[in-house]
Amino acid sequence: MFELVETNDSVDVRLLRMFNQFFRRVNEDEKALSILTEAYEKDPDNREMMMELLRGYYFAKKNQEMQILLTDWIQRYPDDEEVRRYLRPQGQPQDTPSTI
Repeated sequence: MFELVETNDSVDVRLLRMFNQFFRRVNEDEKALSILTEAYEKDPDNREMMMELLRGYYFAKKNQEMQILLTDWIQRYPDDEEVRRYLRPQGQPQDTPSTI
């Protein structure tokens, strides 16, 4: 299914967002996360894709995965203040991304 959302070696995040929303509505969170994870692994520097995966983890209530994703992102992009604010001082996810 993932090959449907690749265009010119990039990931169409808008289409992935629609897949994510569809699978969440039909209670297929794991399917949504599978697609989002595969896309993020293909382009781990794509901030928009990372935020979409973060949303997927949030809706699936996968707090540990959210923490790992956010911590990894902040380690690679320490000046990303918007992403940094989603972490509590203890490293636990604090809020949902503002675009949810």
